[in-house]
Amino acid sequence: MRRFASFCLAFAVAVTGCGGAPDSGHPGDAGAPRTGDAAGEKSAPASLEIFDTATGHAVTRVLLGDPLDVVLSGVPAGATVTLRACLAETPAWESSAVFVASPQGTVDVATAPATSGSYSGADADGLLWSMTRGSSCGSAVAHHSVGFTASVGGKEVAHAEVALLLVADGVSCSSVTDQGLVGYYCAPKGAPRAGGIVAFGGSEGGLGTGQALAEYYASLGYPTLGLAYFGAGSLPSSLSNVPLEYFESAFAWLAARSEVLPGKL
Repeated sequence: MRRFASFCLAFAVAVTGCGGAPDSGHPGDAGAPRTGDAAGEKSAPASLEIFDTATGHAVTRVLLGDPLDVVLSGVPAGATVTLRACLAETPAWESSAVFVASPQGTVDVATAPATSGSYSGADADGLLWSMTRGSSCGSAVAHHSVGFTASVGGKEVAHAEVALLLVADGVSCSSVTDQGLVGYYCAPKGAPRAGGIVAFGGSEGGLGTGQALAEYYASLGYPTLGLAYFGAGSLPSSLSNVPLEYFESAFAWLAARSEVLPGKL
């Protein structure tokens, strides 16, 4: 899960998400036995579902970084199953792993060990943190979403998709130009006061990294000032001769926000 968190931070600074709260459904019985063929009974189709491991609810939209579990049901017992994941970006990010279905005809990546593929062992987030750059997810997967497919014997039997959101509902953001700052401030509306964060990028310059991190950390409950310190507005054009007093001004500005706990930066 820690490796997935690192992947998410890298993804967060590269994209701009859209607001929205995760869907809350009711988890299916992933461990239920597959319907048999006895007495002319038809087998139930395979089903692939994504669950928020914190709530146990099936989801189609989650905040980037929330732990997920991928559960396949309705395949033959003992079948060799290939699960693939593709994150629809440019370029895409892809992963895959091979599993053996349980006697009940299920694969739960949180408990079923991957026998080969982009990672090994049982890991709920394995298909996500083990992604590497690929080519394309195809038009079937929406932008900023992860498409999951399950295949048995080279034939796709089930698919599911989950949208990764960078900004949660209830987060308010605005540009900051006070005191010569070039920043972007985000805070959760109506939340208890919390420690504040000043976030900024590295040698890439500009405000993009700080803005993405401000949206993301505010979605986790922390009022955050994303900051540019060169390569934007009237700031130095390169990473040279950046006055440290600029950061002092940023800390003071953030400390004065009503959403920030006194003394907690």
